Amino acid sequence: MDLPRKTRRRRTRRSVDTSELESPDWRELTAQATFWRTFNRYYFNRLRKVRGINNGWGFHPTELRVLREIGEAESGASNSYIAWKVNVDRGQVSRIIAFFRHLGWIEDERCPEDRRVKYFRLTPAGRHTFGGLDKRCQDATELFLTYMVPEDRVRLVRALSEVQGILAQISLSA
Repeated sequence: MDLPRKTRRRRTRRSVDTSELESPDWRELTAQATFWRTFNRYYFNRLRKVRGINNGWGFHPTELRVLREIGEAESGASNSYIAWKVNVDRGQVSRIIAFFRHLGWIEDERCPEDRRVKYFRLTPAGRHTFGGLDKRCQDATELFLTYMVPEDRVRLVRALSEVQGILAQISLSA
């Protein structure tokens, strides 16, 4: 006896209306996107030395970002908050937190309103490690900025503040 086969639905391709791709607005958007991508590559390559301050710690940048988020959260940070801020899944955050707990850097406390939620805080040893990281970051950033004349530093900080303000207005949630 032959068993019925499962059939797969084939996706039909929809034709794309390319007329809007030829509009001046679309070409301008394409040029802007190209510039954005080029600038991102330039920015990340240019700041490689500043980003290199994490070298020598023996930790992955994501681990250091998790440590930073916990260190900057005065009342503690939940797994889901850390995952959202660092942009990684909660499982990865849990593994990193378990590792930090093993090192003695993290302690947790259950949320009184919802016992399922834990808030993570740094222990004194974790605070010491975080302080060292924060100092290295600050020193490296200040060193980088000393290569600019003061007027350019002011212009750069103003421009970055403007960019941050523009990006903060965009909602990327689907």
